[in-house]
Amino acid sequence: MNKNANKTTIEENEVTEDRRVIAILSISVIVLSIATFCLETLPELKRYHRPPVNDSSVANRTADGVGLLPSGAREVDDRVRTNEPFFIIETVCIVWFTSESGKQDTKRELRREEAE
Repeated sequence: MNKNANKTTIEENEVTEDRRVIAILSISVIVLSIATFCLETLPELKRYHRPPVNDSSVANRTADGVGLLPSGAREVDDRVRTNEPFFIIETVCIVWFTSESGKQDTKRELRREEAE
């Protein structure tokens, strides 16, 4: 290797202010993603619904015709709602992770091509 190649490698490895901001942002997105995942599993934040009237497990009917389970329990509503905060945060995190991964793959390919 010559001196210029060595100098270029050292300059590429220096941490610039832009890289530092991106790194802090990436770590923040990771922490946000983990926190969102944990919060989403809390029973207090789950959305519930009562089973439909024509469900065979319904024991009683309320005045409005909604069926109740024999135990009085409710079922977790697993329908995806695109306007909920958890869904929006998770989508933003996935987009961030995907773009960062793609950027790293592109850099790796460029370095591999330069080395040849």
